[in-house]
Amino acid sequence: MPIISVIVPVYNAKKYLERCVKSIINQRFSDFELILIDDGSIDGSSQLCDDIAANDYRIKVYHTANCGVASARNLGLDVSNLSNSEWISYIDGDDWVSPYYLEKLYKLAKDNGVLCSICGVKYTDGVDTITTGKVIGKIHTDDFFALRNNVGDNTCVVSVHDKLYNKKLFDNLRFPVGHIHEDRALSYKLLVQCDFVAVTNEQLYFYFNAPNSIARSPWSTKRMSDICFLDEQYYYFLNNKGYVNAFYSTVMDYFIDCSMFLFEIKRSHFDEYKKFYKIIYKKMKIMYHKHKEILLKDNELYETVCFLLHPFFSKLKKYYKKMLK
Repeated sequence: MPIISVIVPVYNAKKYLERCVKSIINQRFSDFELILIDDGSIDGSSQLCDDIAANDYRIKVYHTANCGVASARNLGLDVSNLSNSEWISYIDGDDWVSPYYLEKLYKLAKDNGVLCSICGVKYTDGVDTITTGKVIGKIHTDDFFALRNNVGDNTCVVSVHDKLYNKKLFDNLRFPVGHIHEDRALSYKLLVQCDFVAVTNEQLYFYFNAPNSIARSPWSTKRMSDICFLDEQYYYFLNNKGYVNAFYSTVMDYFIDCSMFLFEIKRSHFDEYKKFYKIIYKKMKIMYHKHKEILLKDNELYETVCFLLHPFFSKLKKYYKKMLK
């Protein structure tokens, strides 16, 4: 019985898949299984998965019709139950990990007696194996949400791909199928089941900024999923007063994501998405009036939001600043 199940959803990732899998099979920690979920790839990734699995007994491959990454992650979780593994780690098919990724996360979780351990992320456009950071140790889950606001920190609250989870955290949870930004919907629900988490901001996970990633793709109505999931997260922490940092972090995320989406809609197809621009604008304006005091803690973000909500006054402020110099 493997201790850890590593789940990799694969969709048209042929160009990067071997790099990803190689980083996993070369782990210093060897007691794991690798589950590749081919989500209906049409670029040759399906065959590549089978070829890779033929060379290592720890690798299992499952082929499905294309239903999206959430469905693939759920299937991987169901498959992992067949082996009775205790821990789960998700890695995206175009990313890769340090040889110490599983070893350090597993040790961190066991040494601190927690159900989730978390590492730092290195965002990169190419091959990069330099790791930096230090072990932070066992902290209250709410304090983890505060980490993201520290200058120089590189841990990620929203994603599931830089964490090692005890499988029991998923007993009543699955990724929402049919949506993008599914990490947003589930990550906080997993974290709040843990009183404490163990953290290192050592960059053990390498996130590849792929040209065709969701983050780099043109804005579409599918991106509204992120706002809907943020609404759920906002009301959860609003009604759970023990998570002060988590609430603050969620409010800041709301401003950041709304600002980003408004800029993206303005840059392209504004007439087509004008209706959604108005919806996002209204939501951000309501949040501004409710939580202006939180926004004021980040001056740069505050000015961005003011520019989007009150462009005339923002420009006027910059004009007076210039005149006073």
